[in-house]
Amino acid sequence: MTVSFSLVFASAQWAEQALKGFVLTNTVKGRLSPSGGVLNSLLYYRFPLFGRYEKLWRSAHLDVGVSNTVSPAFDTFSIYINFEPIAVFDITLVSGIQSAYNTFDHGITKLPSSDSSTDEVSLDTYKRGETDTGYLTKVAPRIKAAIGPLLLAHVFTYNSYNYTTINSDSIYISELDTRMHPKDSILENSSYLLYKFDKRFRVGINYYAISTPTHKYSSNRLSLVSNYTHQFSRKVKLSTATLAGIYLSHENFKAFFALQCSVRVKI
Repeated sequence: MTVSFSLVFASAQWAEQALKGFVLTNTVKGRLSPSGGVLNSLLYYRFPLFGRYEKLWRSAHLDVGVSNTVSPAFDTFSIYINFEPIAVFDITLVSGIQSAYNTFDHGITKLPSSDSSTDEVSLDTYKRGETDTGYLTKVAPRIKAAIGPLLLAHVFTYNSYNYTTINSDSIYISELDTRMHPKDSILENSSYLLYKFDKRFRVGINYYAISTPTHKYSSNRLSLVSNYTHQFSRKVKLSTATLAGIYLSHENFKAFFALQCSVRVKI
């Protein structure tokens, strides 16, 4: 479960006035095909860049904080930075340490070769649940636009992984559902087109693609998206998102489903 899926929530906060202070966000994510789940806690301090200007600049900010993500396969602690100089563009940087461990046979799976099959039957014949500690860096620039009730966004995410001790030329990462080298780069592209019915509810479509150039591996999917937000108070906001769709290309799966729930509290 990657940065791009989380960024669907940003469309719900289009051109939101940037307010100075600490923000705590707790997010639960789950998916099927492949199955997985994570819990993420993010604490950051927001620095507004400007005062109360017109719509294009009122959301401008710099967020600096820390993030911790826990799943049955990984525990990731990282530094988090988000910079939005103008409402139509922002960029997110995440850099930290990731520990892979063996819970329910998740974690890192050693592959016999770079073109080994990654279906469940084949994975059960390999050595699953390898443990290791590595470093990761994610850079995710995003462009956004709003035309009346239509919200558009495209996110490109560059992922750099470096596992330090694992002894295998090729591995399978369940979190990303991709083959890679222990030291490798992964590319993601995610595009959203949403229709905003009101301040709380929006629906649309998402196109998502992931690739590992060194392994000539790629998959992509098309999903329907729904997003609902509820402002309990000035400081507490609930956001939920659901994605359901089909893979246009994938070695093992045909359908996809994901659910995400997030609570944001301004401290």
